[in-house]
Amino acid sequence: MVFVLATHACAGGLDDLGKAAELLKAASKNPATTGAGRTPATENRDATAASYSGLEGEAVVTGAPVSGFAEAQERRIISIHDGDPVFFHVRLPRPLKDYVFPTFVNDRPGLILTVGPRGIPGQQHNSIALFLRETEMNGSELHLNLAPGEIRKSSMHVWMETVGGGSHGIWDNEIRLLGRNNKLLAVAPLTAEVNDGIDKYKAMTKEYRSRFVVGDPASNEAPPNIHRNDMRLAVEVSKQASQLLGNKPDATYFTDDGWAAHTNRIGQIEYHITTATALFSTVKKVFYQNLNVKKYPGNGRIDVELDGKPRELNTDNYKRALVQAR
Repeated sequence: MVFVLATHACAGGLDDLGKAAELLKAASKNPATTGAGRTPATENRDATAASYSGLEGEAVVTGAPVSGFAEAQERRIISIHDGDPVFFHVRLPRPLKDYVFPTFVNDRPGLILTVGPRGIPGQQHNSIALFLRETEMNGSELHLNLAPGEIRKSSMHVWMETVGGGSHGIWDNEIRLLGRNNKLLAVAPLTAEVNDGIDKYKAMTKEYRSRFVVGDPASNEAPPNIHRNDMRLAVEVSKQASQLLGNKPDATYFTDDGWAAHTNRIGQIEYHITTATALFSTVKKVFYQNLNVKKYPGNGRIDVELDGKPRELNTDNYKRALVQAR
């Protein structure tokens, strides 16, 4: 059985983007706590692009897809309500490949995407390692579907989870893009006006995570390997997956690069959750099995659960998934 995670050294930087996200979280010495980790809106706060002058790039948010950054500027929004679509757009003066965290893993160059309280760059609510596509690397614009979310190598839950995991109210946030050496490249303000509730974003987050870990049924492919760098957790997940399946999987790997907090009705964290996938075979068929991995506060206990039923793969895609797992 293999459980392979990226451990390659960075060319003059961080080991990998998953580690970069963890370092960014650790750098937030004064996390916001009002409203279950959200920052309350301030009256008359300036939300114009001028608030973020001096950055190398520009960023705006729209409520629908656009053809390019020029159109995004024309259709810019600065506030949303529960369940509204969110599309984040960035324009930089040079190709994105000039800003990425360097890495020796050819298919994993990328940036850091975070959501935090407006005007307080030292605090953040959520962050993801954003792995870029080749076409994105060569371009100077970046267009991301943050709600309801697109399926790509990075889990695009960062906005949905921030709002859907918070509480009712009006919360002044901003979406940030960071590059090499944790340099802030672009910021877009976005206020969540959710006085009437957060149920739609909460359901959207759950639905997105289900889509992300299921893979693509149309092409009969397993979920992508995120190459998360956490060997201790990898060993524990592999051990418990073997017990749950009654046999050692051929491979087990992570499909998420972070932890999502699960809170109760009064905002207390009950556990954190991430996801993984196990590949295994029988005499005649091959399958992948999605896994939920829970970590409990206090004692740090890890529990692994089966997420749904095993899904059958064809032989070629199973072999391809095994290669990805390594």
